[in-house]
Amino acid sequence: MSTKVRKNKSKFVYDPNKSVREMAKECGLTESTVKTYIKEQKITHQVNRVKKTMRIMENCILSHPGSTLNELSKLTNYSIKTVHEYKEKILRNNEKNYSDFLSKWIKERHEGRPCLKKEGEQRAYSQRFSELALIASLDRISADNKLSLKTRNVLKESDYLSLTIEHNGNKITDNKIGVDYNTYSKGKLLFVFEVKSNLDKDYLKRAAYDFVQVARAIKQNGGDPSKTKYVIFALQPSIADDSLQFAQAYFEDETNKLFDITLHFDVFFLTSEKRNNLSFIDSEHTINKEEAIRFENFIVNTVSGVKGLEDTNVA
Repeated sequence: MSTKVRKNKSKFVYDPNKSVREMAKECGLTESTVKTYIKEQKITHQVNRVKKTMRIMENCILSHPGSTLNELSKLTNYSIKTVHEYKEKILRNNEKNYSDFLSKWIKERHEGRPCLKKEGEQRAYSQRFSELALIASLDRISADNKLSLKTRNVLKESDYLSLTIEHNGNKITDNKIGVDYNTYSKGKLLFVFEVKSNLDKDYLKRAAYDFVQVARAIKQNGGDPSKTKYVIFALQPSIADDSLQFAQAYFEDETNKLFDITLHFDVFFLTSEKRNNLSFIDSEHTINKEEAIRFENFIVNTVSGVKGLEDTNVA
């Protein structure tokens, strides 16, 4: 052991949570002296710090599924860059695949749900639950497949498109065209998501209409509406098959009239049970693994299909 460290041994305490600089400052030694001590004692300081960071990040991420990088950064006091690096490692390591991850995510959320008696509170919680499930899903799929995806909340982040129409010689503009979430990859608007915990006929009809307006806005703003995927992400269905077929046919007919191409919107139900709007938060759902696999493949194939293409979409 070095002479300087021996003289200060009584006040030198090795702490894997602190940097070499911090430990040196606390005990009045130089950084090089502390490094020598660490080396002599065969302490793998960097490995210990990584393990400690991993434990902190893992506890935080699993306790706050669906949290954004900014939120996790504030919770852990680590930089956004560090959070992003560890989040990808943890998400890949904790569950074997996306469907297992989502099953565990829903189970944990179900166990920690609040007791809500008012119908309005139940509906709001159920909707937020579904939105967080989408964000958590995209995070996990991105980590597993090394995708570069950025998802924005249209309402909270004002990520709207604008659409102008002419009526009786007047131009009328709506600057708030959009659904729930927009997902980008390298500046391309790849997905627009309408999110529902429970998809019924009225929500379905509105989503089909909104998708048409989004496609029109993309075209009017110089983009290509066929380069964007229009998606309904729901955790459970409450519609008949013919209602879904009608809504999809409406969207296809309208976009064909507008653009001379037929666009299609996709629907994913991550659970197979049909329930009323409120019962979702009162029961633990089993994930439809086939549908989860289909959703993951849909995301991965869409992102893979646009790699290398010229950025002609709306950013």
